[in-house]
Amino acid sequence: MPMKLRILVAAFLSLVFAGNADADQKTPLPWPASLEQYHKRFAEFDKEDAENMPAPGCTVFAGSSSITGWKLIPEDFQDVNAINRGFGGAILPQWLLMVDRYIIRYKPARVVFYCGENDIARKHSPATVRDNLETLLEQIHTALPETEIYFVSLKPSPSRWKLWPAMTEANRLCKELCDRLPHATYVDVSEGMLGENGEPRKDIFRDDNLHMNRTGYTEIWIPRIRKAFAENVVLRNSTGQLRVNPSGAMCFTTESSDCPVWSVRPDQMWVITLAKGESPFKLSDAIDFTPGNQNVPKFSAIEDGVEFRYDSLRHGEQIWDVGLTLQVRRAGDEFEFLGKVENRAGGWCVQHFKFPILFDIQKSGADHQGLAVLLPSCLGERVATPEKLGKLRRFTYPSGQAAAMQYSVIDGGEAGLYLACHDQTRSRKTFAIANRGSSYDFSLENEPYCMSGQSWSSAPAVAMPYAGTWHTAARRYRAWSDTWMRRAPMPDWVRNQNAGWFLCILKQQNGDLMFRYNELDRVADIADKWGLDVLGLFGWAHGGHDRDYPDYIPDPKMGGPEELKAAIERVQKRGKKVMLYANGQLLDTASAFYKEHGVECTSLQPDGKPYADRYNKFKSTPDPTFARACFGSERWYQRLYELGVQAQDLGADGLIYDQFGIGGPGFCYNESHGHARPNEAWAECRFQLTKRLTEALRARRPDFVLMTEWVIDGLMQDFPYFHGCGNGFYPFTPTSQEKNFLELFFYTFPEIIATQRNPNPMSTRNVTNQACLYGMQHETESRYVADVKYLGGTLPAPEDYADCNSPPNVPAVCSTPLEPAAKYLREVIAMRDRFADFFKRGRFIDTEGFVFEGQDSVARGFLAQDGRLGIVVWNHGDKPQAVSVSAQGRNFLGVFTSGETEPVGENQPVPSESVRFFLWSAKGTGNEPH
Repeated sequence: MPMKLRILVAAFLSLVFAGNADADQKTPLPWPASLEQYHKRFAEFDKEDAENMPAPGCTVFAGSSSITGWKLIPEDFQDVNAINRGFGGAILPQWLLMVDRYIIRYKPARVVFYCGENDIARKHSPATVRDNLETLLEQIHTALPETEIYFVSLKPSPSRWKLWPAMTEANRLCKELCDRLPHATYVDVSEGMLGENGEPRKDIFRDDNLHMNRTGYTEIWIPRIRKAFAENVVLRNSTGQLRVNPSGAMCFTTESSDCPVWSVRPDQMWVITLAKGESPFKLSDAIDFTPGNQNVPKFSAIEDGVEFRYDSLRHGEQIWDVGLTLQVRRAGDEFEFLGKVENRAGGWCVQHFKFPILFDIQKSGADHQGLAVLLPSCLGERVATPEKLGKLRRFTYPSGQAAAMQYSVIDGGEAGLYLACHDQTRSRKTFAIANRGSSYDFSLENEPYCMSGQSWSSAPAVAMPYAGTWHTAARRYRAWSDTWMRRAPMPDWVRNQNAGWFLCILKQQNGDLMFRYNELDRVADIADKWGLDVLGLFGWAHGGHDRDYPDYIPDPKMGGPEELKAAIERVQKRGKKVMLYANGQLLDTASAFYKEHGVECTSLQPDGKPYADRYNKFKSTPDPTFARACFGSERWYQRLYELGVQAQDLGADGLIYDQFGIGGPGFCYNESHGHARPNEAWAECRFQLTKRLTEALRARRPDFVLMTEWVIDGLMQDFPYFHGCGNGFYPFTPTSQEKNFLELFFYTFPEIIATQRNPNPMSTRNVTNQACLYGMQHETESRYVADVKYLGGTLPAPEDYADCNSPPNVPAVCSTPLEPAAKYLREVIAMRDRFADFFKRGRFIDTEGFVFEGQDSVARGFLAQDGRLGIVVWNHGDKPQAVSVSAQGRNFLGVFTSGETEPVGENQPVPSESVRFFLWSAKGTGNEPH
């Protein structure tokens, strides 16, 4: 029976009984008239309560005559302050009427309930018993979410032995019910009450062959109930409690209306996939195993947690010799989920392991729609409600595009749920969040590739309910990463002498030659015009940009290697830094290197074919085909190292290895590369390669800077500088519906140096402002002949970009004069340089520590090392806007704007498409109400 229908039935019964009472007499009875035979017993309860009301936290034993006749309950369970509230002959519908008065009113910590035997005797079906019990459990749990409920199985009474088949079925249904409810525990007493002949033991019953004698209670009921008490584990953190019962059912509850609650279902607690094969590279016939088809796991309490152990796994009638151990532990404020697999099944591989699986993540209060999801895709993404999430989102780490960090957040505003994997190896794993209408489901899937004779243990999966804003979750992930991840050494110029870069393609994929080497002085002039310190030289080799990779040969037609080296030296003397380009994962299948070494370097699909990508910049040229390199290939490492040495020898200040951060991560089935499993190639092998590469090149030249495109947190250990790419890095206009949530990454790792991704030869005012707001390095890009035309001072026409597959913002480029746009960027850079303590050496703090109000405007904060607070306000609208900014407990020091040397008025409106910088003293140095 559906839950809503059962509640309606219960309500109807209440009205019926109440109606009978009103019909019998004018003044309502103190108890339902339909239960008149129990009024004397109820009067005893009320008298006991009047004389000595049980304290909250007691244990209520309730039910029918097996409870009523158990006179020594208070003595047998004195340690849990037990009281007896049974009334003989009771059936479940009667308890639905009395549950408020004789269970819920006491606010017990535990309820031990025995009822249903009389229901079967009255010809109620087993399903009806189960349905009524579910309604009763729901009523108790709704009123008392932290109360533990123990349902004692129906007993085999000699006088009712003919009814035992129906009672057995009722017990089965009630056990299934309790097993999936974390707040309910099924206590099986029936097995111990049967003798060796399979019939009820006569020695434990009274002469009526219906009720138990003292032996039945002391030998069977008391020890089994106490065992259930001991096994039902409650793990508490600062916001609530996680209740775990031996079936695997779990439920987190909290008194905070903003904090998400969630549950784990015992029949869906985990999923393991076994695939047939002797090698992880050649698997077939995958089979999924779930708890629903397994033998009951061995359950035990461990320090600060619980453990479930399966000695083998079952699928249908077949048994696989695979051991599985699951642990749920409390570690501080976190709940950790860990798994261990021991594979003894010959010829089989444990390929996938999904655990934990959390269901029905929703606010404990009424406003379920107030739950947003923060995802680690690119810099971050915010999805406001379950409906906007879509049916399912899967995000696989490590990938700058899909999952740049190993955590996500279910955000309730003033509380939330931190969901993470604390895995220092940075192995491939998939997080999944599903939409259930008004709630979410969450799961974490690992790929052990655990072969026969091997064992595998998972890194801790973490669920941490917390109080506070989402920043609490970000700080937790950062604190964990600080325990093991060391940031790459950063030359001083990267942080303190770097406003951004001018990305300039010298030669395009189609052969368009835009700048020769001896024209790098002109390139530096353009960078000066925009106030940018770094030249990012793409397409500097013979093949042009996106052609002939990984053969990067200084082009004789552009001047040859000596001219390139001399030009780099000249622009460096002007104070510029020069970064050369090499792609970190692509091999042009037409290149000489690919023809000789392609098999040694490329990632292969299961069918032995390479993964193929196509990057074509022009409609009029044929598509070049690129194969993806394998990060586990030793020959690929050697090639990348050679390219780094070449860049050093040419005198460059650094090299960008493009696309190290974007990868899926994918698989490589080329067994000759040396990685043990196909899933390692783009996860562990990626980080091993970058570590070797950066250490080797820094050993040759400690001041040499290595950079990559896209951001993954684990790459910060090797790269001090990132070329931004993906959502959040590209220009956008803030709106209430905006999904970009740059704050997630920038708040977690505020020290990151990353360029804004601005694929235009100019920067509009709002593009400039966006980079300033989030502390990104500014960027302009020259990629096409028409871009060079614009940078020469002539506005191009839209048709100049007609052949381009990925043109810039053509309307902006064709309508925005260069001089005013460049002047505004230089002014904003000058303001950021003036307040370098915040923008370069300070810490991005998002919206913490201040209050902001303003239409068509946003504000973000930076904290200097000495504690001063700076706030950037960006008016992205087309009209001036009055804004209000306040920071309690600080002295207000002034408001500053680009292009001005003196402060402006605090209440002066912010002009359209402009930024203002509000400055306060360190906290505690003043008490003004700003």
